[in-house]
Amino acid sequence: MSFALPESLREYIDARVRSGEYSNGTEYLCDLIRRDWQDQAARRLRELIAEGVESGPATPLTKRRIADLREQAWRCQVFGVTGSAVSSCGWGTVGLRR
Repeated sequence: MSFALPESLREYIDARVRSGEYSNGTEYLCDLIRRDWQDQAARRLRELIAEGVESGPATPLTKRRIADLREQAWRCQVFGVTGSAVSSCGWGTVGLRR
């Protein structure tokens, strides 16, 4: 990967390297990307937690519920449903068996 940076950003990166915290510009940029990646993961986790809280009261995780979730996951896998669409496969699970 190759990209151009404005002079002001190159100077800033060079200053960060000279500070001794990073051995070179690549290490600095990798650290920035790693931190951004972690920040995005933390943001997504917060979104999922908020979604769970807003979804209403928890339901007990019974053996029947586990079986229903497995069935739903199996049906979604068989029919190629992935990602956020998994929760809306639309088949319902109660009473369905393979």
